[in-house]
Amino acid sequence: QGRWGQRLRTRFVLGIPWGTVLGIGVVIAVYLFVQGGLAHRFDPVSLPFRATSYAYPLGVLLAGFAHLNWSHLLGNLLSGLVFGSIAEYAWSHYPTGRGAQSFETWLDNPYGRIGLFFGAILVTGLLTAAFSWGPIIGFSGVVFALAGFALVFYPIATIVAVVGWGHLWHGWSAFVDPYTIAEPAIRYSDVAFANTAVQGHAFGFLIGVLAAALLVRSRNRSASPGR
Repeated sequence: QGRWGQRLRTRFVLGIPWGTVLGIGVVIAVYLFVQGGLAHRFDPVSLPFRATSYAYPLGVLLAGFAHLNWSHLLGNLLSGLVFGSIAEYAWSHYPTGRGAQSFETWLDNPYGRIGLFFGAILVTGLLTAAFSWGPIIGFSGVVFALAGFALVFYPIATIVAVVGWGHLWHGWSAFVDPYTIAEPAIRYSDVAFANTAVQGHAFGFLIGVLAAALLVRSRNRSASPGR
């Protein structure tokens, strides 16, 4: 229990960010059962699930939740869990207005609020795939939206999460791949971020910041300029 457990339970049903967990569940389901990752974990089908053109709606529909490979999936799942938890804490499963009570309206219903947060994750995945130019694929657009949302409400916690996330990923990488074999080879290199959908990340981040700004305004509060 303890202080942190109590703080989590004041914002989450049973202390769990259910909306984030459901969103991650969708991503895992797409990878395993739609992309064929259950049979080919390290080499799933990915080409049909890129948002390459509006003429191929399947790609636009699933690009925000599909992934290129196992490491791509794990990176987005872990970062999504980190930033999604902070963003969902800010959203809260319980009404935050003065004098508001749970279950008074559908918007005050904890399960309705979980559903709204989960729905926002799905919609953001569709938006980043549909309106970011280039062959987008991956959950990272949603991850950046969650990070942008979290940054408006809890900037210091989000920055700590950014730093901690890097250490978490290195720790995980060391666990799953504890040694590396080096051998000479001829290879061609390009710009490190050439294959990264920067536009999808930036668009997702903008969505998260704008959504948080609207929520801050609706709650009649303001972010601390100092923070």
